[in-house]
Amino acid sequence: DDTSLSTFTVAGNDVEDGAEIILQPKTKSVEVEVVTTDPDATFDITGTDDIVVGVNILTVTVTAANGIATAIYKVSMILLSDDASIAELTVNGDSVADGDYYELPIGTQSVDVNVVTNDPGATFEIEGASDLQPGENTLTVTVTSADGEEIQVVTVTLFVLLNDDTSLSTFTVNGFRCLTASIHGCGRGSGYSYRP
Repeated sequence: DDTSLSTFTVAGNDVEDGAEIILQPKTKSVEVEVVTTDPDATFDITGTDDIVVGVNILTVTVTAANGIATAIYKVSMILLSDDASIAELTVNGDSVADGDYYELPIGTQSVDVNVVTNDPGATFEIEGASDLQPGENTLTVTVTSADGEEIQVVTVTLFVLLNDDTSLSTFTVNGFRCLTASIHGCGRGSGYSYRP
C-alpha cells in the first residue's frame, strides 16, 4: 500500500505536496517528473497544460500496487502577469494620460499623484511630483509588470503658471527710493517717499 514518491519535480524544481513555485514568464505548460517508491504503484497527473496568469494547481494522484490505497499530491504553480498597463492616473484628482499638459497655479511646488495598475502585482515609480519650478516640469510614471518583463513609461508635462505680478518692490531715482515719480524725480505730495 506504498503511495510515496521517490522523485517529484515540476518545471525542474524538486517539490513535495503543498509546495508553491513561481513559473518562468509566459509559461504555457510544465514538465513533471514522477517516480513512485514502489515501482508497481501507478499515478495520474493533471494541470500541466493551459497555464494561465495567477495560481495553477498541478495534481498527482498515486494509486498503490494493491489498487486500494491512494495519495494526492498538489503543487501551486504561480504565473506572474506581464501586464504593465495603467487603469487610472490622476494628478491632484484630475485624470491624465501619457503626453498630457497639466496647468498648475502660480507657486505650486508639488502635486498629488495617484496610480492604479490593471494588474495589482505590477509596481510603479513616480518622478517629478515635487520640487516643481515655474514653467514646464516633467512628471514620469514608470510601471513594471509583475514578471519584470514589461515596462510602460508615462510622461505628463506639469506647467506651473508664471508670476504675472508687474509691481516693483523697489524703485529709485538718483539714489532716492520713490513711491511715485516723474521725469523730474521723485513725486511730491502724499505719495512722496525717499531714502538718502
